[in-house]
Amino acid sequence: MPYRLLIVDDEIDLTDSLKEYFELKGFNVATCPSGEEAIAILRDGTPDIVILDVLLKDKLDGVDVLREAKKINPATKIVMCTGSDTDAKEKEIVEIGVSRYLRKPVTIKELYNAVTETLNGN
Repeated sequence: MPYRLLIVDDEIDLTDSLKEYFELKGFNVATCPSGEEAIAILRDGTPDIVILDVLLKDKLDGVDVLREAKKINPATKIVMCTGSDTDAKEKEIVEIGVSRYLRKPVTIKELYNAVTETLNGN
């Protein structure tokens, strides 16, 4: 059975590219551009792993989504990515329980490796 992946990012071109790549790798992929939508999807059924941008153009940012995801299901695996300097948030993100934290720019291969390693418990 394919892994279920949720990609949360407000950059639609990026999410479309990631969706296509991960589907070619055998994943079942859902995407959404907002924190509120992500939380609704997580409440409806937890994916195996989430790729989550820290900064979302929404009233909820990635940290809010991470916090809520961990309340919904503490075992949720989440790989967070950011393109901004968020050192202040990094400590909070780690304390909440992010599985992996990547700084952009990150290649699609690096992201794929982070996802598969996280799924495999590495």
